[in-house]
Amino acid sequence: VQWTGTDVVPPAISIPDAKAATKAFGRKTLLWDNYPVNDYAQTTGRLLMAPYTRREAGLSGELTGILSNPMNQEAPSRPAVTGVAAFGWNDKAYDAQRTWHFSARELAGGDERATAALLTFFDTQHMAPTFGSQPWQEQAPRLKAVLDGVREALAGGDAAARREAIADLTARADEITNAPDIIRSGTIDPGFAVQSRPWLDAMQRWGRALQLTAAGLDAADKGSSAAGRYFADAKRLAAEAAAMQSIPGATRFDGPIKIADGVLDTFVADAPTLIVFDRAGDASPAVPR
Repeated sequence: VQWTGTDVVPPAISIPDAKAATKAFGRKTLLWDNYPVNDYAQTTGRLLMAPYTRREAGLSGELTGILSNPMNQEAPSRPAVTGVAAFGWNDKAYDAQRTWHFSARELAGGDERATAALLTFFDTQHMAPTFGSQPWQEQAPRLKAVLDGVREALAGGDAAARREAIADLTARADEITNAPDIIRSGTIDPGFAVQSRPWLDAMQRWGRALQLTAAGLDAADKGSSAAGRYFADAKRLAAEAAAMQSIPGATRFDGPIKIADGVLDTFVADAPTLIVFDRAGDASPAVPR
């Protein structure tokens, strides 16, 4: 008997869930885990590359086995599928983050630079299967931490903290911009770059928009009138990136590519309001309305 958990794409599976299934079917089940499958509307424009998680350690005692249902994109499915394999091998010692990093190293053939680029890309696709309206894994957690730090520094009014935060933002924007080219040339399986093409293209454009946003914040912090031009160019690139489409027919639902949506796009849109000036050109935090 194959069982998908408490839903078609359940956000979590516990030992009591598996015991209830055993009771219902009269035998232990084979878990058919619809993870990281992406053939339904909520996955439009996404690759589901978050770590395999929220499966309770000890499930092996209540199941006859576990299978992964991957995305249409085989190579980008490997981070999650590697997690399923590692969990199935030893669920009690399973470490989601460690396995996630291992999958990046495997795709990169052990190359450190390519591994780092893949993890940057994975962060922009930090999604797992859900039928809900909101993701149950945090969107782009690594990038969000940087952007939240920038917001906090700009709101605090300390000049040194602002400069440091903007420098961190610039470095992160450079990583996002450069990662696609590194992935295209450095991954061990060329199929990964082929199947991820529109996401890599959109990521690069979003990275450039973030670079311009960082330049705008730096100019604004220095009281330069160039800030407006940087922000306008960032807005234009962001609109172009948001309009990029998935490969027709590659998944069941075609649509615009999503890159760290709700995190990156929101920050680029908000950035022009994060620093204001008096007439002398002195920077100060924006006052919430």
